[in-house]
Amino acid sequence: MSVGQKVSRREFVQAGAGIAAVGAAPALAQGPTVYVPGATKPVVIASANGNHYKNGGPRTAVDEAFTRMTAGEDVLDALIAGVNIVELDPEDDSVGYGGLPNALGVVQLDSCCMHGPRRRAGGVAAIGGVTLAAGPGGLSPSVQFFALLAFPAIILGGLDSPGGAVVGGIIIGLSQTLTAGYQGDYAPWLGDNFQTVMPYVVMVIVLLVRPYGLFGTKEVKRI
Repeated sequence: MSVGQKVSRREFVQAGAGIAAVGAAPALAQGPTVYVPGATKPVVIASANGNHYKNGGPRTAVDEAFTRMTAGEDVLDALIAGVNIVELDPEDDSVGYGGLPNALGVVQLDSCCMHGPRRRAGGVAAIGGVTLAAGPGGLSPSVQFFALLAFPAIILGGLDSPGGAVVGGIIIGLSQTLTAGYQGDYAPWLGDNFQTVMPYVVMVIVLLVRPYGLFGTKEVKRI
């Protein structure tokens, strides 16, 4: 099936059923989903921008994903490669690099994908400071650990204090580093990798004394 060929409703349903059957096969549950020529007809569905923007290249997102799938590449990798063409195109102001900023002037990205045969899925939201939310050059799986460290830093500094969040981040970083360097010698009974828990211990101790954080605005109630 060529990229530009029209498909009837019946052919589309048959192709979808074939893909679903392949995805449900236990034999493929342990490996990547690869298009096998002659087995099923791949179908790539996208919104209008997936058939329009090329980011200066020769192919649109749909063309890129279709070409990669028919060449034998993993289906999920092929789809992400296609999506990234739109995400990187500065002329598309609906998503990605050219996306319009929020009320604070920050371009936030999100991404969600699912790999049926492997029964795996994941997603991120409200991510800033990166070009891509998925794929090579984008987010790495380790971003979740930075998010877990940012939470106690923000709470420690005060939710309504950007400067407090910076100070909180420094305190959290120092507490982790010092714990990793000295805990094994002076408090081995705390166990291994206690430095991963230390930021939350510091956060709880500070909140017991200052419930609004170090620089947070104290709530005033009038009776």
